[in-house]
Amino acid sequence: MAPEIRFHTLGGLQLEGSSGPLRGAAAQRRSLALLAVIAGARDRGISRDTLAAMLWPESDDEHARRALAQTLYRVRQELGAEVVSGGDRLRLDPAHLAVDLVELDDAAARGDADRAAALYRGPFLEGFALPGVPELSRWIDEERGRVAARYADVLRRAAAAATASGDLTAAVRWWRALLAV
Repeated sequence: MAPEIRFHTLGGLQLEGSSGPLRGAAAQRRSLALLAVIAGARDRGISRDTLAAMLWPESDDEHARRALAQTLYRVRQELGAEVVSGGDRLRLDPAHLAVDLVELDDAAARGDADRAAALYRGPFLEGFALPGVPELSRWIDEERGRVAARYADVLRRAAAAATASGDLTAAVRWWRALLAV
């Protein structure tokens, strides 16, 4: 069964339920940033300490950890306790939250350009920032570059394969998509 909640990180940042965009505590900017960073860590997860330091740089360790715990509590209250799992290393559970970033990586790994193109709505976290959180800004820039390179690679391979097979219509479509990245 597909997750009831989707997390869009490509071409913006939004949580979406079966009835449309979510607007509660989980959809607040800091909560969205928290979910995006955990999503970016994929199966490796990310330590609570790293996450707290990244998202609350103005706070001492104790206050940053407390702010992280409160934000996680609000996210879990709204989206379900299963969405974010882990002890010291936090991960998103794909059975409870579908993440376009993860799906794009999976499609690229399979060489599924059609699926990757359907998922890619624009740059990673386009237009999103948290003022005064420089480590998050650096991470977003790095992840944005990684995602764009991964997407461009799958498009380049699809364009080359279509060109080699003589399917010029598909080749033009893939090359145009690549130019738009």
